[in-house]
Amino acid sequence: MPWHIKRKSKRCSWRCLVQLEGTKTSMNLDVLCLFSQGTWSDYKSDASRLPQLVPDQVLKLKQLTVLTLAETNKVQFAAGRDPRPGQLGSMIHTLSNW
Repeated sequence: MPWHIKRKSKRCSWRCLVQLEGTKTSMNLDVLCLFSQGTWSDYKSDASRLPQLVPDQVLKLKQLTVLTLAETNKVQFAAGRDPRPGQLGSMIHTLSNW
């Protein structure tokens, strides 16, 4: 699912963030959501409408992409990314049973 569709998720629909929609700073919201839940390929597919990332940002987004791939493929100890909508309940359940 493309990151700009994920942007409609609960995490990127907080009222304070939604207020940025359609403003001159809405691109900052796009970048925030990209780093919150997107991947390097999401950025590459939308790079023409996003600001160019500096090398440190590229590295961080690639690292987050590796974490996302590890999590998707159920690699143990692949923590470090914000939970996506729908994952929090499972996480709470797992920790409660621990």
